[in-house]
Amino acid sequence: MCLLTLAVIDALSIPGVAISLMAQSFIPGEICTALAVIAIVAISVIGSTLKSILVAACYRYAVTGQTPGRFEVTVLASAFAPKRK
Repeated sequence: MCLLTLAVIDALSIPGVAISLMAQSFIPGEICTALAVIAIVAISVIGSTLKSILVAACYRYAVTGQTPGRFEVTVLASAFAPKRK
């Protein structure tokens, strides 16, 4: 998620600065900044949602031993490891 966020910032800030310098106006830069903020919030919400789904699936697997939905047993089983002594 961090790399995706950095890519969005780069993809919007560089053209925004270039257009602002060429137009000699701050408005294109502010528009690109607003778009970057919206994209970063969307990336954060999607990432948080996916993490919550995975945590709920791991919890259900740990409690009942059943794999929910389209999760594979090997993926959920690899989330748990025996304690080392």
